[in-house]
Amino acid sequence: MKDKALDDTRYVVELVGPEPVNTMAQPTLRAVADHGRIRPDTIHAPASATEAVLDKLERLGIDMADVAATLEAKAVASFEASWDELIAAVTGQLERAGAGVMPAGAVSPASGQNARKGAPAAAAPERSGNSART
Repeated sequence: MKDKALDDTRYVVELVGPEPVNTMAQPTLRAVADHGRIRPDTIHAPASATEAVLDKLERLGIDMADVAATLEAKAVASFEASWDELIAAVTGQLERAGAGVMPAGAVSPASGQNARKGAPAAAAPERSGNSART
């Protein structure tokens, strides 16, 4: 979803503020460490500058609520795909180790020397149902 034509640090250096939380790919982290130019508190631009940009976007017919909803839907879909890949990888490892993985994601322990006797199956976490709006 990130625009490859833009600077590889843009989505980090333009979002600097107090107590930030940011998830980023390893290449982005390396790019910021290598050549990112961090300026203090870039997210608190003067309100007038922000309002001017939003007004211009509105005049151009760009619906920012629609943009936000679209970006949210794409981001959620991307995170869900990553989650599904992670679950598939863990499931494969568990099965190769001899554990039984049930369709709902519950796991019964592997039999053998390292298995805990009488250990119950572990249930998979339930999805919250807060999927992206379409």
